[in-house]
Amino acid sequence: DNQDYQFDMIIDKLKIKRDLGRNPIFSTMLAFQESQINESIMGNLKMAPVQYRNKISKFDLTLFVEKGKKELFFEFEYASSLYKMETVKKLAENFLGILDTISSNKEIKLENIKIEGLVIENTEIENVKFNF
Repeated sequence: DNQDYQFDMIIDKLKIKRDLGRNPIFSTMLAFQESQINESIMGNLKMAPVQYRNKISKFDLTLFVEKGKKELFFEFEYASSLYKMETVKKLAENFLGILDTISSNKEIKLENIKIEGLVIENTEIENVKFNF
């Protein structure tokens, strides 16, 4: 079973040189969250979800995706020492363009999706959150 291998054991076996400022195996994360948490009241306490993000990115680039009732919410978190905001915005534009292409042609193969020249509306990119 894979669960029998501790993360540190894998790193030791792979003989990966450790840089404490970076993850030794991967640097990009996709985090999908499907939560429909609403406000709730317990006795005299009113509880509501609070969005919390780290001030320092754990990975070079993380894309957080949260499923809403009828939409998806995207948030990019990135290491500002590695990426400029303009670069991450371009990645977000390309990502939204790919999603638009797939949603209009569900049979398209990945190899046929062209990133160059994808056009999206400015309002779409303005709704994407960026953390650094």
